[in-house]
Amino acid sequence: MCRVLIVEDNLEILTVLKLILGTSGFEVDTITNLDEVMRNIALKRPDIILMDINVDGQDGKQKCLHIKNIYPNLPVILTSGDVLAKRDFQSFGADAFIDKPFGMDDIINTINQVWERTKLAVK
Repeated sequence: MCRVLIVEDNLEILTVLKLILGTSGFEVDTITNLDEVMRNIALKRPDIILMDINVDGQDGKQKCLHIKNIYPNLPVILTSGDVLAKRDFQSFGADAFIDKPFGMDDIINTINQVWERTKLAVK
């Protein structure tokens, strides 16, 4: 089972993501603040992080870069409603990017694709 950490400050989006991913067979943890990300990674050991690039006014792209510097094999999928953010997401180490608004199939398919790539890379 794939454990997903969702980092999102919009509680409506967070609730829907947790419900949909949970019913789709993922184990889900959620946080609403970037300051909690590193502690949560150490405690919960997620397989994938799904993170908005703007969480409570903080820069998720820089946090992604920080995560990848410490945990280079931990996949991070960034999300944003900012269409310009998609152009440079890889420069922050992100493994994928999902535009907001997104469909649940987009989220599930992207997580599954990144998870499969990660498992193949470990072998």
